[in-house]
Amino acid sequence: MALDSNDKPHVLLIFSSAIRYASKNFTGWETQEVGDGTVGSLALDSNDNPHIVHNQRIGELLKYASLTPSGWQTQSIPGSHNSNNQLFLELDSNDNPHILYGSKILGPEDTEIPAIKYAYNKGSGWNITTVISHEGIGETRNLALDSKGHPHFMYVLTSINPDSVSYTHLRAHETVLDL
Repeated sequence: MALDSNDKPHVLLIFSSAIRYASKNFTGWETQEVGDGTVGSLALDSNDNPHIVHNQRIGELLKYASLTPSGWQTQSIPGSHNSNNQLFLELDSNDNPHILYGSKILGPEDTEIPAIKYAYNKGSGWNITTVISHEGIGETRNLALDSKGHPHFMYVLTSINPDSVSYTHLRAHETVLDL
């Protein structure tokens, strides 16, 4: 859920694998179907327009959708295979999308290793980087952008200490790990 500049609620609903966007207006709730999926995240831009990231199914490419005057504009995010039920979407001060999601990478002998990935688009296409890959990545994670638009990540490495939170941020393409 997100509140717009007039404190009106905007929500992302998922029913029977359908992604729906709903907003409250003077007469009630207005809903629109955005696409198919099982998990998603919603953010509002500086003009109160909704942006949604969602998957269609686990293991398939993520979809990014934004509502424009001509309707929903949807695109696949190349190389963004989601492997779990957590997605986080934030928009920076220029309304560019930043996404944190769970995935997998190939390890030694082609074994799959859980990973947390970060994708962003600043107008010239999608960029994806691996924040961390580790067998013990838990389901708890989150994303926030600082005042300069740099991403900060929180996650739990359950194999190291299930009660300990790990924190990482990117600064000018440099990963800084604080445990």
